[in-house]
Amino acid sequence: MTERRIRVAIGVTVYNEERNLDALLGRLAEASERVAEVRQIVVVSSGSTDATVDIARRWAAKDARVEVIIDTERRGKATAINQLLGALRDDVEICVQVGGDLLPELDAIDALAAAFRDPRVGMAGAHPVPANPRTGWIPRVVHLQWELHHRISSRHPKMGEMVAFRANVPPLDPRTAVDEAWLETVAVGRGQELRYVPDAVVHNLGPTTAAELVAQRRRIFCGHLWLRRTRAYEVSTFRARSLLGAAGRHLVERPADAPALALAAALELGARALGTFDFLRGRQPTVWRAIDGTKGPIHPEPRR
Repeated sequence: MTERRIRVAIGVTVYNEERNLDALLGRLAEASERVAEVRQIVVVSSGSTDATVDIARRWAAKDARVEVIIDTERRGKATAINQLLGALRDDVEICVQVGGDLLPELDAIDALAAAFRDPRVGMAGAHPVPANPRTGWIPRVVHLQWELHHRISSRHPKMGEMVAFRANVPPLDPRTAVDEAWLETVAVGRGQELRYVPDAVVHNLGPTTAAELVAQRRRIFCGHLWLRRTRAYEVSTFRARSLLGAAGRHLVERPADAPALALAAALELGARALGTFDFLRGRQPTVWRAIDGTKGPIHPEPRR
């Protein structure tokens, strides 16, 4: 007996994503739907000043599933997700949230949806893979960070970049700077499981300079400190034990990465120190400065 497909809405949160949005919406429109039945693709534009809205409207004109929500003010990603939640159809079971600076593989939505065949699952996370070339120290560090994220998430799921969750979640606290982690607290608080889905590959672009990388990691760590204080919750990558264990296993398999790992550790320590300073000063980066190096277009390497 064939199982019923899972009714899915895809939310795309964007701010000045003209370089990547057309490719992303094209990928979502063509995505495999063996498991998922995509009922909606909701684009939420927050304060965009480039051609982002025009691109989204062109897609809405040719694909009835595409809806466009325009907020002329940039008020943070959590607010954009709340606008997405308010637009979900009543028959949608699962919401997939993807940033406009990402590019999922064609089978990624199906892979995420399949996790919810298990009624214990409340949230599922994709497998982010950078599309940056591996030339240069910072690109090597970016690849290494996401490889460690994969190792940690395979044991202790950490949701990042592209996530799926049951559509009946409450609105997010608009102050949070770490929306995926906030959604983790909802699932865990309901007694539901987090599920990491390695086959749900989504490509991103990491920072290209040390300053960009530190700024990104600084913001995220400050957000995680705020989450720990307000929700009494720590993501799995917050814990030093998880990071050290993953780094050790990586070095055993790939000892040539030792210099890049040392640089990654130094940058992470500096970013965490700055993030702690921001947190203690009461600075919550709800709206953050966009990092140009992460803005696409994305040209991933062919899958092996």
